[in-house]
Amino acid sequence: MLASMGLTLSGAALASAGLVSASDSGVTDSVYGLSGRRRLPDLRRIDFVVATDLSELKTNSDPDPGYIYFVRDSGRHYRYDPVDLTSVDDGDRILVGADGKRFKRIVGARAAGALSVGEFPVSGSAQSTTGSLTAGSNQLTVASPIDFETGQGILIAGAGAPKREVLTLVLEEEAAAAGTITVELPGEPAQSVTVAAVKETVEITVTSGCSQSGTIALVLDSVQFLIPVEAGESAVQIADRIRGWYMEDWTNGGASGSATVILQAIEPGKKRDSFYFGQGTGVQASATMTKGTRTGVKEIVAAFKQKTYVNWQTGGYPNSNVLFYIAKTNGAQNGQLASVSFGSTGIAGRIEPVQFGSYLLAKIEAISGNVITLSHPAVSAASGVYVGHDDSAALQAALNAAIGETLHIPAGTYRLAAGLTAQKGTSLLGEGAVSTILQYQAVGLKGISIGNGADDVYVGHLQFKNVCSPNTYFGGDSEVDGIVIANAKRSIIEYCRFDNCDDAGIRVGYSSTGNSAGTKVMYNYVANTAEGSGIEVIRGEDCLIVGNIVKYSSQHGVRLCGARKPVAIGNILDHNYDGFSIQGFGNGVNVTQRTQDFLVEGNVVKNDIAFSIAIFNQANSGIIKGNILEGMKAPTGIDLKTVLISGRKSSNFDITIEGNVLKGYNRAIQMRGDYSGIVIRGNTIKDYSASGTGSAYGIYLDCDDVGDIRHIVIEGNSFICTAQNKLGVRFFRPSQGSSVHVHNNSFLLRMSDPARVAEYSVKNGGTASYNLDALVSVKKGTCLATLPDGTQITGTTIVDSNTYEPIPV
Repeated sequence: MLASMGLTLSGAALASAGLVSASDSGVTDSVYGLSGRRRLPDLRRIDFVVATDLSELKTNSDPDPGYIYFVRDSGRHYRYDPVDLTSVDDGDRILVGADGKRFKRIVGARAAGALSVGEFPVSGSAQSTTGSLTAGSNQLTVASPIDFETGQGILIAGAGAPKREVLTLVLEEEAAAAGTITVELPGEPAQSVTVAAVKETVEITVTSGCSQSGTIALVLDSVQFLIPVEAGESAVQIADRIRGWYMEDWTNGGASGSATVILQAIEPGKKRDSFYFGQGTGVQASATMTKGTRTGVKEIVAAFKQKTYVNWQTGGYPNSNVLFYIAKTNGAQNGQLASVSFGSTGIAGRIEPVQFGSYLLAKIEAISGNVITLSHPAVSAASGVYVGHDDSAALQAALNAAIGETLHIPAGTYRLAAGLTAQKGTSLLGEGAVSTILQYQAVGLKGISIGNGADDVYVGHLQFKNVCSPNTYFGGDSEVDGIVIANAKRSIIEYCRFDNCDDAGIRVGYSSTGNSAGTKVMYNYVANTAEGSGIEVIRGEDCLIVGNIVKYSSQHGVRLCGARKPVAIGNILDHNYDGFSIQGFGNGVNVTQRTQDFLVEGNVVKNDIAFSIAIFNQANSGIIKGNILEGMKAPTGIDLKTVLISGRKSSNFDITIEGNVLKGYNRAIQMRGDYSGIVIRGNTIKDYSASGTGSAYGIYLDCDDVGDIRHIVIEGNSFICTAQNKLGVRFFRPSQGSSVHVHNNSFLLRMSDPARVAEYSVKNGGTASYNLDALVSVKKGTCLATLPDGTQITGTTIVDSNTYEPIPV
């Protein structure tokens, strides 16, 4: 057969020349082995693969357009294009040799056993140009044909049915320094927001030396540092020792030999109040704070949201780092020319279109120079407008062809103006969450839908970007998701990135015919969720959520709503409104499906605005275990509350909170309303505080005149509070039906009056109308005592099993 094609090289000669046979529709088959998917067109178009490296390729003076060049440096495949004399080397899709020869990357390479989107007319390209055409014409004249190819999808702004343009502004990373952020929209004057970033300072002035050897204590942003001092040391010697002491997250300053030490936070922003304590050493000192400030990215977005524009209106959600600019009129607005500058702030982010005004989607029928023939004509005339790729139709066609098989999507940016649907048994596999990007360019789309009966779908190593549905655009609540699963079994979503999705990055949901079950959501990075949750399980069953990072969600990091047997292990939730939201699913009157039998274990939750874990609306029979919860910003760590729906209680019960570390907060654990069967055991509750003389609590309970807090056990916990005169367990307004048992706990509280440590550790509260015996910290029993005369009497024993230890001031 080779001879009939004019090829007479022997196998040995081919091998020595670095050549192997290959089909251009499946290059990787020939390099790494046959895939078993050989088709008739492959046999008609046998080419050769030349193994080379980048420097050899670029110095090849006589490349063959019939060969495929495998570049070992990058693992990518290229073909020489003798016609192209103008393309620019981008280091990826186009390589330009030393003498100007152009090599085009082949995106059709696929792994063994996989179908590649390269076998369909996709571009995987983020390149764009400008163009013009008249209404009713299908002849588009472009400034440059860039990398367009016949059969590909194309998007032309302004040439389609009336639609408004939508831009998104996404701000990430908090400010490192003060400065100004400026946004400039097409046809509008620039708008700016001033960003503050002042580092907090604490000035410690030592006024007397040490009379008794021991340790002095500095509490900086709720973290205590103990510094040893010796009798006879002077104020200056002690100040020098403080200056030389390592204090995490702070720098030490002040002139050597001076009694004044200046401590400055490394990060700008307001910290919790700082305190000095001599702890019986005789060392006296004053602590003067200059509070820090920092304009957070969510505050910056809120400030831009209040700006007024001639041609645009703003839209967005509370507590979000994402803002939308929505054109007031239909048509192309050149939103691709919008810009944002961050000045000296150190903030990162972007502004870009998520929908082009009045866009037209078409297929490229032919290309002749700078004229592109479209599959159908323009609805409206457009001049000098954005023209770019759209891979929606081709990518969906590839998905349809890959039912029950693996679809490989090579690295690239795939722009999509339509959502995708995955069918039963399909695996969708990219080259990496930073390499293979599905970027959506129309609002109101679901990124990928996995619908009824679409069981055993796998999605991995992809990025989902700008899956947006701003309420302001639609005039009411609208919800879409990066990936939405409705009544499908055994879906796996792993190693993906979800950036700027609304209403969730990943939603494991339900339909009218049933709930999703057996879903695994693992090792994904979900960021910048404009509204809603990074990950949410709505009535899903047996869902495993493992090893994900969720950051900057305007509402919840992870939401378990009416979920049955969900397991969330080893996730990191950072800078969300709250971390975990665990709640029942309802219809506004009744809870129609509880969240029950849940396990939330080994997670890290930090930098929240409201709560680290919120439990409400009939979340029952669950375990919160072994988590690290850090509340330097959020007022409450674990919040259990009863919600009244139409006057009816929606209580939570049978929950164990065990072995967690809760650090910071004003109220580490709070329980309000009506509860039963809550066990709080073996937790470390530390560093809770309040500004100045304000109240703070390790555990705070309050019936709120709603119901009873009954059958509650608080045992084996460690309370460590280095702020002064704060409470351990506090029960306020206990109902007559309430009962809380507090046993075998350790309380280490800093007290101005050490004799009152037990009183501050376990404190019942309320007037005579409340149950003043609801909080029980002693165990009562009987004993048989023998008097000296041999008479035996029955006595009563009262034992307080808690340990109370005052920390000196």
